[in-house]
Amino acid sequence: MRRLAGTVTAVLLLGVVLQGAPASAQTASAVSVAQALIAAENAHDVPAAVALFAPGAIVVHATGQLVTTAEITAWQRELAAGNFRADISTPVAVTPEVVTFTGTVSLDSFRSLGISSLAARWDLTVQLGKVTTFTFAFTPEATARLLAAIAGAGAPAGGSGGSSATPAAPAAARTGTLALTGADLTAAAVGALAVVAGLLLLGLARRPTHSR
Repeated sequence: MRRLAGTVTAVLLLGVVLQGAPASAQTASAVSVAQALIAAENAHDVPAAVALFAPGAIVVHATGQLVTTAEITAWQRELAAGNFRADISTPVAVTPEVVTFTGTVSLDSFRSLGISSLAARWDLTVQLGKVTTFTFAFTPEATARLLAAIAGAGAPAGGSGGSSATPAAPAAARTGTLALTGADLTAAAVGALAVVAGLLLLGLARRPTHSR
């Protein structure tokens, strides 16, 4: 009887341990998926990045949402074309499925405005090894910095008649338009800078095409 009781106790304890295992494994998986996604983006590996998003995944950003695989693929292609780079902190699992982390991002569209990188925060939901929601936001300081740079890029290149002319803004910032929207990056768009900032985040600002 004692041996039987000991066996039953061992089985029950093993059941408790196994019951807790999936949550722990899922937490590790959520963190690793987040890290794999940033690594794929930094490597400009569009297929690998897109493969980490679940069907029906939602990407949330300053100007709205991306809700289809085609939209997410186009976004990832734009990031790759813009030489995207993210340097992030170690992702923290807030819950077994929700991961958050901070870091900085750089992109050609930012560089053309004289900005090497911008601070940001990511919040991801990961289920069954796939990202189901992806939320990105600049820090308030980074947002202000980007808006100021865009406003400066839209200002006239020359002074008001004095000998100290203001240096011309980069060509991409002076004459560029935002792909997929055609929004103008000039002083006329200053009232909509928040929208512009969100699109720049997604890598939608392309440099003018030059013949080679």
